[in-house]
Amino acid sequence: MYNYCQASAYSVVGEKRIMLTNHYRCHPDIAEYFNDAFYNNRLNVWTAMEGLCSPSAYGLKHAVDWVNVNNSLDAEIDAVVERVALLARNGYSGSVGVVTPLRKYANILDEKLNRYRRSFKDELIVNTVNAFQGGEKDVIIFMLSYTSDLAKTQNWYITSESNRYIYNVAVSRARACLVLVGDKSRCAESGCTLLRKLAALPIEKKKNPDAPRFDSVWEERFYNALVQAGIVPQTQYHLVGRRLDMAIITDSVKLDIEVDGVRWHTSASGGRKTDDLWRDIQVTSAGWKVLRFWVYQLEQDMQACVELVKNAIEK
Repeated sequence: MYNYCQASAYSVVGEKRIMLTNHYRCHPDIAEYFNDAFYNNRLNVWTAMEGLCSPSAYGLKHAVDWVNVNNSLDAEIDAVVERVALLARNGYSGSVGVVTPLRKYANILDEKLNRYRRSFKDELIVNTVNAFQGGEKDVIIFMLSYTSDLAKTQNWYITSESNRYIYNVAVSRARACLVLVGDKSRCAESGCTLLRKLAALPIEKKKNPDAPRFDSVWEERFYNALVQAGIVPQTQYHLVGRRLDMAIITDSVKLDIEVDGVRWHTSASGGRKTDDLWRDIQVTSAGWKVLRFWVYQLEQDMQACVELVKNAIEK
């Protein structure tokens, strides 16, 4: 006999479990929550930042943001509608999901937000967290519904340790932006660890102006591999009106290292984009050598790519 709350069909299989530790869906600031709360920071977050449909130019400025509402379900509902309306007014082209733990409030939100569906070309989904398992959206607006107005059973559902999975599901559905709507102070004082962790978001990071900067996780990963091999590039180096992903300057060579994702550097005909070709001409005309690496090359054999850089420096 198996307890359905603690086991599943997989429980009858004798094979050892394997955890898939590479994560590619969410912005790192979003993944930081569930990586810490559910996976003991064992996930490696390799999300391609350039592939995210960020709403930063459409009214939502951060990957994780709070809309703090004082202990009122009606005010939470109004705040959700306001954020969806903001994205619609500003012409956001990405997909949007609105989730909440309780069916009653999901139904209310669904009715109130129906008028905005056309603005998002039917890429606006409103539902309970449970119903959203397996889905993903560029923006997830998570209405927490954690107020003193809840019935005892509703409060249990939101705060019980046995239902902790709902926070993993809700947060990890967001690719580019997570908006938390609720009473932040009430969450911070809750007996539910997962609500307290949500209240601590977003995590403020101290910025070091001298720290290397990257446009993608693969730039950072390649940089770290080069550093490990004893090569320390300069990142985001300015040259002839351009920014080089990484630059290496020695007595014998000036080397521009570019990391290219297929989606952003391939033309409609399947070749390299014309701007990349003109850019290389500019850079080489200034006396530099250009080495370009596709992301799939780094993914398949990072060490071989490091050796190519070594050889270019030593020649």
